Amino acid sequence: MQKTWSNQNVDISTLTNQIIQFFKARKFDITALETETGYQIIVGNSLHYKIESDISVTIYGKPKNFSINLELCKEKKSGSTFPVMLATMIGGGYFLLKHLKPDEVWMTFKKDFWCYVDSAVTQVRDSASFLNEKKTP
Repeated sequence: MQKTWSNQNVDISTLTNQIIQFFKARKFDITALETETGYQIIVGNSLHYKIESDISVTIYGKPKNFSINLELCKEKKSGSTFPVMLATMIGGGYFLLKHLKPDEVWMTFKKDFWCYVDSAVTQVRDSASFLNEKKTP
């Protein structure tokens, strides 16, 4: 999923650090690196969220107009190999619930992440101007 912001004048490095703090607070293993167009953060193994694969966050663009892309690093299976009717008949739906639980955790994570990012963008809005003014003698 990707979100784009316009006319924000955000220091991308500061925003990236805010996003890293989100992951640190939730005890993710974090790898962050600067790219030619912005920043890439790859996280995994959270004690807070039981997500079965790594998560990639890409932050790119200019201070006024930038985008953030959030995705799982591995492809999710588009269809179940276990028929739904059979799954509900065996074990009272245990296998179906076990299959759906990771999707529920991912949805909860995405909601939490985007709420945090929206708040962080608001906090660092106009930070690019402010930081540039501080650097000018």
